Amino acid sequence: MNDTPESAVNQQSSFSPSTTNSTLQKYKGIGGWLLLFCLILTVFSPIGTLFSLVTAYLEVSKYFDQFPRLLTVTVLDTFLSLSFMTYSIYSGIGLWRIRPRAVHTAKQYILFTLVYFLFASILPFMAGFPSSVNETLVIGGAKSMFKGIIFVVTWYSYLNKSQRVRATYNDDENGRSV
Repeated sequence: MNDTPESAVNQQSSFSPSTTNSTLQKYKGIGGWLLLFCLILTVFSPIGTLFSLVTAYLEVSKYFDQFPRLLTVTVLDTFLSLSFMTYSIYSGIGLWRIRPRAVHTAKQYILFTLVYFLFASILPFMAGFPSSVNETLVIGGAKSMFKGIIFVVTWYSYLNKSQRVRATYNDDENGRSV
């Protein structure tokens, strides 16, 4: 084995741009986990949101007379949910079309989702329910937060570490790597 500076340069050059470019080309494009994430953002999450809103409304609407603030909380949650659903679709389409700063937008969506889960776990306490249901609300909020944290950690990490994401969205609008 030759440990001269020239051999180190030769070793380095065998892993240089051509190897990196061929690896990047292998992963370039929408596929694999990136495709799943795009589908989650543009199809599955919006369908889940609409289903959840309709189901929740049918369950809670019968209590609007008994708990007047519940209507306000329901309207606020519906507005926030629909706003996030719209942002989810926007983020997913940006990724799918390989638009500049699409990864940045998707990361923002993911972080805003965490903020929404925090807010949504507190929202039921504003409905004016009796304190006897607080334990049930806390358990429900904790379950939602746990799911939200898993979503955030999983997909934010994926966007930061994925070779496919790096290969597909190699430069943002300022020429910096994502």
